[in-house]
Amino acid sequence: KQLAELEKREQKLAASLPKPGEVKEFNPDEAISEVFLRTVSRPPTDEEVRKAKEDIGAAKDPIDGVRDLLWAMLNTREFLVNH
Repeated sequence: KQLAELEKREQKLAASLPKPGEVKEFNPDEAISEVFLRTVSRPPTDEEVRKAKEDIGAAKDPIDGVRDLLWAMLNTREFLVNH
């Protein structure tokens, strides 16, 4: 039963990923939420979203901004203590 649930999750994730050659529109709110959920296992506060959007906007491109956010979150005390 657990294997079936894992397979369903994997299929859902695979379906959400862009297909080769397909360009998926960048959604900063979605990216910020994903980074927080994957690093500190909680949604970001409104203030954290605001600051993250500023930082992503200041980067040379949004992908670099999200990478910087991810790196910053991996180095927070909250991440280090919880994981």
